[in-house]
Amino acid sequence: MLTWSRVTVRSQARRANVAIPADEPIDAFLPQLAELLDETTASPEETPMDGVRRLVLTTSLGHRLDSESTLSSSQVSDGDLLYLIAEQKAPPVPTVWDVSEAVGLDRLERTDLWSAAHAARAVVLLTGVAAAGLAFQVTLRASLVTTGAVGFAALIAWGLVPIATRRGQPVSASALALVGGIFAIAAVIALDLWHRAGWPAELGAAGLAATLSGCVVSALLKFGRVPLFGGLLASTLCGGWLAACLSGLGYARASALLVCASALLLPFLPGWAMHLTGLHRLDDRRRAGAGAPADDEAALFTSLGEAHALLAVFVLLCSAAMLAGGISLVVWGRPWALVLVAATGASAALRARMFPSAIEVAALIGVAVSAAASLLVAWALRNAAPPLVPSLASTTVLFATLGCSLWSPTPQSRARIRLVCDRLERLAPLALLPAAVGVFDLYARLLKVF
Repeated sequence: MLTWSRVTVRSQARRANVAIPADEPIDAFLPQLAELLDETTASPEETPMDGVRRLVLTTSLGHRLDSESTLSSSQVSDGDLLYLIAEQKAPPVPTVWDVSEAVGLDRLERTDLWSAAHAARAVVLLTGVAAAGLAFQVTLRASLVTTGAVGFAALIAWGLVPIATRRGQPVSASALALVGGIFAIAAVIALDLWHRAGWPAELGAAGLAATLSGCVVSALLKFGRVPLFGGLLASTLCGGWLAACLSGLGYARASALLVCASALLLPFLPGWAMHLTGLHRLDDRRRAGAGAPADDEAALFTSLGEAHALLAVFVLLCSAAMLAGGISLVVWGRPWALVLVAATGASAALRARMFPSAIEVAALIGVAVSAAASLLVAWALRNAAPPLVPSLASTTVLFATLGCSLWSPTPQSRARIRLVCDRLERLAPLALLPAAVGVFDLYARLLKVF
């Protein structure tokens, strides 16, 4: 059955109330409308370049109706007003702002509005605060029973993380992982307070618990290889510090061990980063001719990015360990400790040439500059007289750096400088070990023996 729509059509010359088939294309009755409203002839300005005059129907708001659509599909109702005009004179569609629609679009585009993600973060944060409060109360009454209870609670919380992850509850998994980490830190600190090993051991215990907690969380929540292996290296450094402190060495000699270990680890870090991210396996597959080229290329770039990130994390951790240990040795102030700090700074500056990333080079140069500055300050503060020699050393460094900024060496000079730096880099680890031996007063003991 044919459906009709009663509309008012207006042209430049006439206006008519007509009944138009609602389900027929507009092109089918547009010529009859043009003849009815005397729009068959065109003025010169309405004639386009190709000589074909096109008529269109528009609504009262300026919306142009598609000629292939129907009135019903264009949502034209009975009694609506339509305009029959030349295509060249059709007005642009006006911009009509709806406040409620604008508010809705703004809410969709804004990221600072309170949402379910913010609520989830708030729940995790409140859970962590409550766990920290409970852990603080437990550490105030440190004993073997409370330490074991808190440690067991940490293991239970970590054990529930995979269950929550498999059930599709990431918020619960994150909260449980955070609770387990806080309880683990509290258990280690409570155990250390129970033994009363001193603040260096407590600091190492807290660092060890925190880094181990981060490793467990990274492994359970599958954050990737970079945080996992970075946390393992940090746990190793903190564990070495804690073991040295618990063995009765004191914070200064523990710092010496930490500085030497971090400096000696620097040459091995690039190989470890490539090995742990799987680059060697890809190279073996390429040599064996196995695997699709496209898959190998995607895996290669993914592993390469992870290797760069892991190497940067490794270098930053070793740099932080050298910096912290160097400051402890400078505060201690023994002669061999200062020699060890100087050797560490020189080793870090020379090793910076082998790392590609800017953040890695900046971290190692920062260690070298901090070591030199702390030595100059300690030298200046130790003497009551005016610090003439430290001032001369600072002036020499100042003019040397200014000369480097003004002087552009030739390729031959750069090659010679590189050879000299290579030789010094080989000798730097040899200077670390005698200085570390001097920190432990072994030379004085040998002199007493012989």
